[in-house]
Amino acid sequence: MSDFIYRFRPVNRLLNEDGTSGELDSQYIFFASPEKLNDPLEGYKDIYFCGDKIVWRNLIKHYLRCLIDSCLDYLCSEKGAMPNKNIGVFTTARSVPEPLNELNAFIFKRLTSEPSIEEFISKLATDRKVRRWELFGYIQSLHIHFLDVTFEVLHERGMSPDKLDYLSRGRPQRLAQIQKNISTIIADSNITKEQELVFKKRHQINNEHQFLFCWMGLFQI
Repeated sequence: MSDFIYRFRPVNRLLNEDGTSGELDSQYIFFASPEKLNDPLEGYKDIYFCGDKIVWRNLIKHYLRCLIDSCLDYLCSEKGAMPNKNIGVFTTARSVPEPLNELNAFIFKRLTSEPSIEEFISKLATDRKVRRWELFGYIQSLHIHFLDVTFEVLHERGMSPDKLDYLSRGRPQRLAQIQKNISTIIADSNITKEQELVFKKRHQINNEHQFLFCWMGLFQI
């Protein structure tokens, strides 16, 4: 094995051609953060989503499939057991029994029968690239309502013994909030760093709220 590690750098970084002190002049080596590397080996890839209404409907439908799978896993687990963090993101319609495909289609149809949900998905269909934190923000806007309707259907079909009233009670307010959030969907060609930071902070706040709900015993998924 070689005793040396070679690192290739652009000349403008080494010789101060960009108006800042170069690496040779200041005797330092710049190492980018994992987010800037966009390297799968570092655990992160800069993936973006872009497409027409069909593409976005399929993405939301696949998210719903993963949510249904997590709900069923929760219902089948023992009381007090740690939740399964493995999400079947690579699950397809061909890899599951047909009853699960029918369940997914039924719940999605009920969800999109709400005008605000259908409008929300349609609004996402732009030519702009939607990246990680922005996508998280849009998904989180829909998550609790999707969870509510999923458990409602599972209860109707005898697959969930209890009806989660604390979810269904807030449905009108959630739908009103989703309708309000439609105006926040960015239609511009590019998202600013400030807007991306807002989405990231919102995601962190939502995670903190979820932690509090779990700690209070109000929410376990």
